[in-house]
Amino acid sequence: MKLRKLDIVGFKSFADPVRLRFYDGTTGIVGPNGCGKSNIVDAIRWVMGEQSPRRLRGKSMEDVIFAGSESKPATGMAEVQLTFENDGRNLPPEYASLPEISVGRRLFRSGESEYFINKTPCRLRDVQELFMGTGVGTKAYSIIGQGSIGLLVAQSPAERRGLIEEVAGISKYNSRKRLAENKMERTRQNLQRVNDIVGELQRSLNSLKRQARKAARYKKVREQLLDVELHQATHRYLELQVMQNQYRQKTRSRRDEHAAVTARVATIEADIEQARVSLLEDEKKLSTLQEKLYSTDNQIKLCEKNIEFLGRESESLSGGGQQATQEVERLRGELELVDASIAELEESHRQLQQNAHMAEQRYREQENSLQQHLQQMQVKSRQFEQQQQQQRHLAEQAVELRARLESIDQSLVELQGSRAQNQAELEALQQSRRELDNQHSQQAQRLEQSRQMHLNLVQRREVSQNELAELQVKTRENEARLAGLGEEIARRRSRLESLRQIERNYEGCHQGVQWVMKHAREANQDEQEGLEVVGLVADLLQTPPRYETAVQAVLGERLQGVVVKSHQAGLQAVDVLKREAEGRSSFIPVTLRSYSRAENTSVNGPKVIGPMSTLVQYQAEYASVVDYLLGDVVVVEDLPAAMAIWSANGHQATLVTLDGDVLEPQGVLTGGSLEGAGAHLLKNKRQIRELEQSLQHLEAEYRMAQDRQGKLKAELTMAQSTLESLRQNTHNEELRIIDQEKDLGHLQQQKSSLDERLARLRQEGERLDGRIAQLRQRRQQLLQERQANEQQQAGLLQQVEEMRRHIDLQNSQLAQMNQRVLDLKVEATTSSERAESCRQNLHHQQQRRQELAARLEAARAQITSGNQRLAECREKIKRTRGEISQLLDGKEKLQQEHDAARVTYDNLVAQVGEQELILKDLRRRSQQLGEELAEMSADLRELQLEQLHLVADTRRVLRVELTDCLSDYHLRPPPGPEQEQQAEKLRQVLERMGEVNPHALEEYEENLKRFDFLTSQSRDLNEALEKLQKVILKINRTSRKRFREAFEATNEKFQQVFPRLFNGGKAHLQLEEGKDLLEAGVEIVVRPPGKKLQNMELLSGGEKALTAVALLFALFLVKPTPFCLLDEVDAPMDEANLDRFNSMVRALAASSQFVIITHSKRTMELVDHLYGITMEEAGISKVVSVRLTSADQEQQQREAAAS
Repeated sequence: MKLRKLDIVGFKSFADPVRLRFYDGTTGIVGPNGCGKSNIVDAIRWVMGEQSPRRLRGKSMEDVIFAGSESKPATGMAEVQLTFENDGRNLPPEYASLPEISVGRRLFRSGESEYFINKTPCRLRDVQELFMGTGVGTKAYSIIGQGSIGLLVAQSPAERRGLIEEVAGISKYNSRKRLAENKMERTRQNLQRVNDIVGELQRSLNSLKRQARKAARYKKVREQLLDVELHQATHRYLELQVMQNQYRQKTRSRRDEHAAVTARVATIEADIEQARVSLLEDEKKLSTLQEKLYSTDNQIKLCEKNIEFLGRESESLSGGGQQATQEVERLRGELELVDASIAELEESHRQLQQNAHMAEQRYREQENSLQQHLQQMQVKSRQFEQQQQQQRHLAEQAVELRARLESIDQSLVELQGSRAQNQAELEALQQSRRELDNQHSQQAQRLEQSRQMHLNLVQRREVSQNELAELQVKTRENEARLAGLGEEIARRRSRLESLRQIERNYEGCHQGVQWVMKHAREANQDEQEGLEVVGLVADLLQTPPRYETAVQAVLGERLQGVVVKSHQAGLQAVDVLKREAEGRSSFIPVTLRSYSRAENTSVNGPKVIGPMSTLVQYQAEYASVVDYLLGDVVVVEDLPAAMAIWSANGHQATLVTLDGDVLEPQGVLTGGSLEGAGAHLLKNKRQIRELEQSLQHLEAEYRMAQDRQGKLKAELTMAQSTLESLRQNTHNEELRIIDQEKDLGHLQQQKSSLDERLARLRQEGERLDGRIAQLRQRRQQLLQERQANEQQQAGLLQQVEEMRRHIDLQNSQLAQMNQRVLDLKVEATTSSERAESCRQNLHHQQQRRQELAARLEAARAQITSGNQRLAECREKIKRTRGEISQLLDGKEKLQQEHDAARVTYDNLVAQVGEQELILKDLRRRSQQLGEELAEMSADLRELQLEQLHLVADTRRVLRVELTDCLSDYHLRPPPGPEQEQQAEKLRQVLERMGEVNPHALEEYEENLKRFDFLTSQSRDLNEALEKLQKVILKINRTSRKRFREAFEATNEKFQQVFPRLFNGGKAHLQLEEGKDLLEAGVEIVVRPPGKKLQNMELLSGGEKALTAVALLFALFLVKPTPFCLLDEVDAPMDEANLDRFNSMVRALAASSQFVIITHSKRTMELVDHLYGITMEEAGISKVVSVRLTSADQEQQQREAAAS
């Protein structure tokens, strides 16, 4: 799997579509800082499934989308596509037949993300599985980002372990293990749900069994009752019932089949997972053989290329030796000709030097004579120039004096006019200053009045704010009180309703008590004749909280006793309970037979509280009942007091303590923790009374709080309105003050400006007066200087004319002498140039002789070395051919092993495929069953709805339940009067029986079948768990073996690479001690040359980088990845380390592609293909590429053609 193309559009700084092609060997990416080089690494990492924005140098995933620049708007999507060439290695079997594989990823600003394999949409998991076990991935060692090389050694041992796992190729095993663990978790959850359902069914079966017996009795009575009345309605009901039963039966059948299919799916999935683990092992074996074949082919090709290269070198050496021999003969001839030419040039140079010396002597004599005449002429010329200079100076002085006089006259006129204007402006400004003083005083008074008004408004506003704050606090407090009262009322109402519901349902009472009380309540509600029940014993007593425990201890189960109006009512109730088999109950008539108690029931003592009957409250009509229950009970404070009283007096009363301990007259002691419904009944009664009283009080408080809240809100609204008005007035007054302050400041600025202008005008007037006086004095001086200048010019003019005539005569004589000197100079120069030319020719010939001699010696040395190299090449060719023969033999054996492994692998793949087809059919059947269950459930609901309508109509007209009719009544004749009387009696019986579940028997049988079925499903799920556990154990064994082998191989290579990169030293890897092999981290121990073993943190930045590179190269030597991306890994290295790094890269590039981002010129010289990243437009990256290998070949061809 070789990297061939990278297509980027809209990713980070690559706004426009960009394509980078990658070739075998090394590819370099260069460019200035910030141009977007590292974005290429981010793009490759992103398209391979990276999910962490931080690893992509961003804060959120949206940061990878081009954000726009000054010249280009932001894009709405980022897309990257990687294309790989299939070289037969590291690819899953489903892609083995494809020549190319492309992986793409697309992200929109809306957050939607898409993945593609060969332009077909896929899942992130599919992309990750494609790269598993190849050493390539977002977190693998094939991609080293900018600044990340040091992290390889700075990582924790657990993080560094991941590198060894990638080399071991167990990432797929880890993935399968996670999938198996997830399936185990889902299976455990399914098992838990099944067990919960089984538990619920177990609890409901007992209840359904009792209901089934009762339903049988109810059915018999109901059939006798509805002989005449239910013809058409019953017939329709039975028809609907049959249809429902059919649907229920079909639903149960489909549900059972669906559960069986689900269990079968789980079993097959476990089998497939186990087969896939075996498939992974076969695939790894096949991949290993394929890699060995590929390695053997590469070695054969490399040997053949070496032979080809050595053959060309031998031919080149043979031809070079012949050319060198011819070159030696030619150089000898040229050397003899150069020696003859040197002798002739030496003689000519000597003669020319003598002629040049004589010409130079004649030129020097004539030039000396000319210099003497020139010196005399220069003296006269200087005198003449001085006289002319003096004359010009006087003339210039005269012009200057005239101009200065005119300028002074003009300045005097201007200054006098300015002085008059200055005086007029000064008087006008003084008048304006007086007017501004008056305006400033008036504005200051108005400002003071406004400030006073603003102060009054601020004080009133603060008072209003304080009042508003107090009202807001009161309002919030009252709102909180309202909310608290509302919540408390709702809570207590809810509690009261719960207690009342418990009281109405008689929860905690015996079944017989519940049945009697509910039956009596229903009879009273329907205004029918029923049992004459007053209530429970607990209903008659109002017990203070202090004595509740004592009452419960004494009465116990008697609190559930049913108080009836007469003995006849009690007998009737007992008869009904026996007939209906609804349990037992005690019945206490209101009128009891009176009897005399013992005289010693009166008890006195220090801790005696009193008789129990006097401590509880009850209505007078129930006095006999209370006397019967509590007449001989005395309450004492504690058990020691009770024992003391009993021991001393031997009373016949029953003693009970406040803690519930009971001492009977016979001495029987009862105590401990209290259980039963007695305390529950008394406590509920008391809580209901307390809650009703507290609710009345709370509701009164709530109404008062509501009234107060209304008043507070009205006051708050008024206070807010007042405050808002004061704020507005204050704000208006502040604006008025600001305007007045601005006006006052403006007037003050005008005053200051006028004062400055007045001062400047006065200064200007004084300056003009002084200037006028100075100019008048200066004018008088200039008039005197002009008169003296005119007298000096007249005397100097005569001297200048005489000097000019003398100088003209001397110039004529000097011109003749100068021509003679020039002729002699030309003659001397010509002779010197001829001599110099001859000397240069001589020197050139001497240099050429030295060059020819050196070339002759080099050609002789080349002939000797070429012969030696030719012999070496022929010997290497012979050895390489022998190696090729051995490699071909080994390749044939590997091919046979590979073919056998391929057959085994294909058979296992076929088996997995067949199981997956079965699994697919089962899943399709499971989905079909689910849809059928949904449809049948909907049809069943429709039938039930129709049945409910029929039942409701029959209940309203006939006051019976159709669900109890199970016979075909429409075939029987109408009932007679006797049957009608019997039906009336039966109706009374049915009313006393209460509600009955007519489907109890069917539900019992159905639940029993379902219970058996779910128990079977539980066993199947347990078996699936055992299979998955075995799969995980097998994966762990394989992972341990592979990890140990990979660790040992990597450690061996690391020990070899480290001293090669450091030019010495030692290093090794070791596992963390005391940890399981599947969890142990990997530690690095290094000793650079000349140092002791030390902590990694103490190494320099360059040493850390080299250590990380050594580990990286060790990983590559154990398991080369298809390609490797290195982003500025060489940055911290010096030149020596960089050369060793490049040497290792060059060696590894024979088996893997390398893409290197660098700033180093030495690394640039290493690469075969070079990309340059630029930013011609700010914020937008562009690519320029150069094929360095092709350029080198073209340069060699041009040099060969030129030679």
